[in-house]
Amino acid sequence: MCGISFLLDRTGQLGPAAAARMRQATAHRGPDGCGSHQFGPDGGPGTVYLGHNRLKIVDLSDDAAQPFLSADGRYALVFNGEIYNWRELRAELEAESVPFRTHSDTEVLLHLLVREGTAALPRLRGMFALVFYDSATGRTLAARDEHGIKPLFLADTDEGLAIASEIGAVRASGVVVGEMEFLREVPLRPGAIQRTTFAPNALHNYLTSRFAWRPPWWNLAKMPPGAALLWEGNERLGRDIKTPETTISTPPTTALLPEVEQLLRQSLTRHLRADVPVGIWLSGGVDSTLLVALGRETTGAAPPCFGVSLAPSEGSFGTDDYHFGRQAAALFGAEFTEFVVDDSILLHTDEALAALGQPIADSAVLLTWWLARHTRAADVKAVLSGAGADEWFAGYNRHRAFAWYHRNQAWVEHLAPLLRATGRALPTGLNVPGRKQFQLARKLLTRIGPKDEGVHAAARFAALDDSLPKLLGYHVAELDRLMYPSSENDLLAHDRRAYLPHDILALTDQTSMRHGLEVRTPYLDQDLTRFLAPLPAAELLRHGPKWLLRELLNQRGGQAFTRRRKEGFGLPLTRWLRLPTYSWLFDPVRRRDHPLFANLDYGRTQEFLARFLTGRHDLGAEAWALITLFRWVDLQGNLVGQKIDSPVQPSA
Repeated sequence: MCGISFLLDRTGQLGPAAAARMRQATAHRGPDGCGSHQFGPDGGPGTVYLGHNRLKIVDLSDDAAQPFLSADGRYALVFNGEIYNWRELRAELEAESVPFRTHSDTEVLLHLLVREGTAALPRLRGMFALVFYDSATGRTLAARDEHGIKPLFLADTDEGLAIASEIGAVRASGVVVGEMEFLREVPLRPGAIQRTTFAPNALHNYLTSRFAWRPPWWNLAKMPPGAALLWEGNERLGRDIKTPETTISTPPTTALLPEVEQLLRQSLTRHLRADVPVGIWLSGGVDSTLLVALGRETTGAAPPCFGVSLAPSEGSFGTDDYHFGRQAAALFGAEFTEFVVDDSILLHTDEALAALGQPIADSAVLLTWWLARHTRAADVKAVLSGAGADEWFAGYNRHRAFAWYHRNQAWVEHLAPLLRATGRALPTGLNVPGRKQFQLARKLLTRIGPKDEGVHAAARFAALDDSLPKLLGYHVAELDRLMYPSSENDLLAHDRRAYLPHDILALTDQTSMRHGLEVRTPYLDQDLTRFLAPLPAAELLRHGPKWLLRELLNQRGGQAFTRRRKEGFGLPLTRWLRLPTYSWLFDPVRRRDHPLFANLDYGRTQEFLARFLTGRHDLGAEAWALITLFRWVDLQGNLVGQKIDSPVQPSA
């Protein structure tokens, strides 16, 4: 686990200083060591630089340090992630008399790439982002795991090719990537006045989906999950998607449970392989509790667990997750370290946002940053997370809600006007009993569209409130139906291909690695997800959301966790952001001269803030989206190679 960087200097003008800046920009990802290697000793055109910052997890010796070179010095590899089946792959190679000089997954990966090239990628079980260089041919391979657990960014221009684990490292290279797309002058429509702004589609997508689909700098790209890119010298040879096609047939329901159990056990066995202790982030939900139960069965003792708790005084804005976290740890004999969260976490907003290469409007950014910080301070380097379980086992409330809507679409749409009016009347922003149920009902009822748009309702269940896109000073009609699923199967595919990599996994990687903490995701084991891929949503929802995981937990005495209502650990943002103490968070949103108001309507934005602060509806997620967007933009330009060490204080 680490931060990687690669630089091909095409002009000779960038030099070793640029490579050093790239390496420094990801130093937080690998606090246990750093390394570099250069091909082309004159530093002129065509010189290649590889850099690495190491977090020691497997084979703690210096022999496993990167960049890792073949014995003859021809091949070099920089690699971020973990190959969990490296022992099995190594045994295959040793049977063919391949010599090894370390006990690392890195060396196994190097030998596989030398022997098989991109054909080796589908054989890997794990999370990875890598750059593999052949100095004899000048060929460069960059690749990323099929789920997008580990990130990889690049800029390919006349000046050079820069590839790195983080956007900040690519920007630090000096490769020309252009100005920020968010603040670029773009024509809105034929004949319209050009404004300095977001590109329209990026801003619209962010205000709708919580994230932008691509990095906000021109000529800077994010490698898609499962992609492999090849260059030979200065020429890109193309992109090859390496996710294999699923060939298994859908098994009968009676065979699903034992097969899933076997695959989960296999995944846990792999994910617990490390030369340092591996903990678990435990919330008390089904996903993390099942990991604790299976972890104890796998190793004989439950791994150490870490979680967060909210004060009971938060009332209906709070969560009962922490009660269940304690119960789960007690039931399965795990040591449980609990970190208390209160509204003072908002003082760390800018620190958390500084970890992001692009804005993500999810309060989990702040919570995950904070949890990772405290977990790492407890001298733990690696933890298991339940990320991916909701997407692959149909666990979100929206999956169940859309399935119900789809079954009852005819009569629901007939009553849509009445239902929408009823939904708008529900008091979701007040601290009253039943508020969370009102909130879910309001989301369902108010997002029912007219009949000719009914098939697109699923996207609205997952989107932010439509009051945010209305803040735009223009209408992006061609994007209104972008990625709108038409069935439960499409909704699951959307969550797996878009929401999971662009939101959940992106924020998890960036916030945890800001503290040098590795987060492992057993529910995204390739063997498991390839088995689940052909299962229709109806099968995954047959006995309710995540019924397969619930049944496995029930078999282990976990009924107290499977019968509870799904909550997730969300922060009570609506209540906290309405406190006068934190009004300073909105300062950039109130600045009429902020560059984002070139395309956001200032008056509508201020009306939204007033409605949020005084209204009866829970718009905390939408308010947080604006805070994230404005404060993140203000943070840019000053963060490359820097670290924010103390909370940004409120303005006077």
